[in-house]
Amino acid sequence: MAQLYLAFPPGYAEPALLLRGFAKTAPLAPGQAQELLFELSDRDLAVWDVTSEEWRRATGRFTATIGRSSRDEHSLSCVFDA
Repeated sequence: MAQLYLAFPPGYAEPALLLRGFAKTAPLAPGQAQELLFELSDRDLAVWDVTSEEWRRATGRFTATIGRSSRDEHSLSCVFDA
């Protein structure tokens, strides 16, 4: 099972890592790889605005991390602007 976590840009009061997707992989032997596609929606990049009581899309530099868990020391990360 591969899990996708997002870290929001500085300034947003979100947890350090938020689970935003997961995908089951086929059984893999050591050294084998499998391509997975994770699609993020606007809602995945949104935070709850308590003043307006609605979801607002966050902007800035996000970090996406994919691994077996949020504490996987072999996880892969990338940075993107949205």
